[in-house]
Amino acid sequence: MARTNDLLLTIQSEWKIDRTADEPIHAQIRDRLAELIRSGVLQAGDRIPSERTLATNLGVSRATARSALDGLAEQQAVYRGSGRAGTMVAARISHDLNSFSGFTESARRSGFDVTTLLLYLETVLAEGACAETFGFSDGELVHRVKRLRLISGEPSTIEDSFFPESLFPDLLAHDLRGSLYETFTVYYGAAPTKSIERVTAVAAQAEPARILEVAQGSPLLRVERVASHDDGSPCEFSVDLHRTDQVSFIVHGATGARTDNV
Repeated sequence: MARTNDLLLTIQSEWKIDRTADEPIHAQIRDRLAELIRSGVLQAGDRIPSERTLATNLGVSRATARSALDGLAEQQAVYRGSGRAGTMVAARISHDLNSFSGFTESARRSGFDVTTLLLYLETVLAEGACAETFGFSDGELVHRVKRLRLISGEPSTIEDSFFPESLFPDLLAHDLRGSLYETFTVYYGAAPTKSIERVTAVAAQAEPARILEVAQGSPLLRVERVASHDDGSPCEFSVDLHRTDQVSFIVHGATGARTDNV
């Protein structure tokens, strides 16, 4: 709230709209707010002044202020809450695909606290891609742990994970609202150390859209992950759905990493 109040003072005292510039007024407002977010002056969860407040303090129409906020939302720099929640700076976890870490660790590195809601906890028969991953035949059991991860109270990621019952007996008896990998280390003496992750863009279907509080058809990032122990034996099969305004993925490249001539 303090940063929002400081922003209002800055707007009142320093912001000047150039009405003769080629750049549209709404774009000037959008770009100035975007720069405050990029520079860290405004941080994840900070409330952006309402379109009415922006219009009043900058001497522009509410339609112009609304266009500026819409532009920030399109850039995924902010998200619109429901009702009186207003417009807030979006949290964004950076997940480095070149290193192995879980969601909780990635969030900590990005400076965010994560809360977790448990959606499903059940022990089921492995089937389909899950059974194939573990090399299971009919009748072998896996623990299914489906969770909703929230950043700054905002739904971010649905994790739907499967673990062999033979490797993690009584897993569902533990508190699974924190880092699963830490649970594996503490209670089972071994956590996965490497993974293969496949990232694809998908449209939000009805149930994920409801859980993540986005419109049906909104873009999501689907990450299918197979995590393994040091010896290469798989111990996790997961399918995660990430909101694109909450999570980004980083991939490193280097000259000489490819052998073709493309």
